[in-house]
Parts: sequence; structure tokens; C-alpha cells
Amino acid sequence: MAKRIWWQKPQIRTDEEQQLHRKVSWLELFFDLVFVVIIAELSHNLAIDVSWVGAGKYILLFLPAWWVWIGATYYNERFETEGIENRLFTFLLILAVAGLAVFSHHGLGETSVGFALSYVFARSIVTVLWWRAGYHEPSFRPTAKRFVIGSSISIAFFILSVFAPPPTRFIL
Repeated sequence: MAKRIWWQKPQIRTDEEQQLHRKVSWLELFFDLVFVVIIAELSHNLAIDVSWVGAGKYILLFLPAWWVWIGATYYNERFETEGIENRLFTFLLILAVAGLAVFSHHGLGETSVGFALSYVFARSIVTVLWWRAGYHEPSFRPTAKRFVIGSSISIAFFILSVFAPPPTRFIL
């Protein structure tokens, strides 16, 4: 029986190049399901306000959630491990994304601060994952550096938005 390594370093996965099929885990599927809740909430708001303004509000709240999902999905596709650290980070992401779902219904109103802070929490976790990948995988460092810098700027704007009154909050 092979010894299991509980805390694993991320390594670039090359499954496609080796013609291997990567199976999606149950945890990843559950993670995606939490995003379905956000989309359902935002779609409900759009169904109530079918207009250009309603579509703009939908896009304004959809984009941050989508950025978190894309960042986490790309990370899993490239660096997912079988260690406990992957499950821990995914669980933390699920909590943050659940916050986005809870606050998305009134994300441009009374729960905008909660939405912004949930985004900061989620995006920070994804940023740490990409930083960690760059730290452990030297060939990936240049890409990780760009991703971490860009994400950090996004996080900073969302943190600043918490302290600004509307409509400046939404511009940030």
C-alpha cells in the first residue's frame, strides 16, 4: 500500500499531454453547485427587472462571482492534489462563495458590503492558491506573479469599496 502524503505541494498537471482523463471530484461538483445558487439569485433579480438597468445589475454582480469561479477552476485544472490541503482550501472557498450567494440578492443595496467582503475572502483564497503554485513550481512563477498582482489590485478595490458610500462603492 502506498504511503499517502496528507499535505501536498502543487505541481503542474499534464494529464492532457499524457492523454489521461481527469475525473471531477464530488467536492468540485459541490463547489460548482454553490455557484448555481448565486446564478439563481441573480437570475431571479433579472426576471423581476427585465431591462437594460436590470441586465447591468446582473452583470455587475455576476462578474465577481465568475472571476472567483474561473480562478478556482483553472487552479484545480492545473494544480489540484489529492492532499488534505486541497479539501481545506476548497471548503474555505465554499464558505466564501456561500457568502456571495447569501448577499447577492440585494448585492447592490443593503447587502453590498457583505457581498464585497465575501468576494474579498473568496478571491484572497484563490490568490493564495495561485501564489502557492508559483512558489512550489518555478516554471509557473511568472504567470503566478501576474495573477497574484492582478488579483491583489481587484481585492484592494473591493476593500476600498466597503468604506465608500454608494454609488462610489459600485464604481470601485
